[in-house]
Amino acid sequence: MESANIISRTGEGDFTAVGDMFFSPIMLGWHLGQFHILASGNVVVPVGAYNSDRILNTGLNRWAILPIVAVTWLQPKYGQECSVTLGYNINLRNYATKYTTGHELTTEFFLGQHLPKGFALGLAGYFYQQVTGDSGAGAGLGAFMGQALAIGPCVTYSGKIGKHAIGVNLRYYNELTVTNRLHGQSFFGTLSFGF
Repeated sequence: MESANIISRTGEGDFTAVGDMFFSPIMLGWHLGQFHILASGNVVVPVGAYNSDRILNTGLNRWAILPIVAVTWLQPKYGQECSVTLGYNINLRNYATKYTTGHELTTEFFLGQHLPKGFALGLAGYFYQQVTGDSGAGAGLGAFMGQALAIGPCVTYSGKIGKHAIGVNLRYYNELTVTNRLHGQSFFGTLSFGF
């Protein structure tokens, strides 16, 4: 009979600070009729607040390389949209914890209807799969490969303030299934402003 090692850590708190920086040195885009494709090479720079003794951190204390391909199908006459983004996260070592998180595959999607005056409503979601195991001296739980699937409503707005473009994106996710990760609900808001 095998015994299972169960490790549990609970706690609560709040912490506000700057997160890690997402840098995109190259972006390429194509328009093919109703299809729009964007490819980018990205680097995650660990400038966020991090302390290995703190239960909450806004930074991950590791560099990462993240190539992304995004495809959008947009029906201009009736306003239906289907967007899918595929990313592959190559994580480098966190030297504070002697831990290297495995590579991660992420897929995000949006199915929505564009409305008058720049608004859109729809469903958004993501699928996350860690494709290589965690490693390093700090990886006491072994490979610990994670997985998650989430879905929820999304509201977007695109418009202008004067001559400047503005965009708002609000998303709520309910995680349906999770393995080896925190489980729950999350809310994200994004504001973009063109100069």
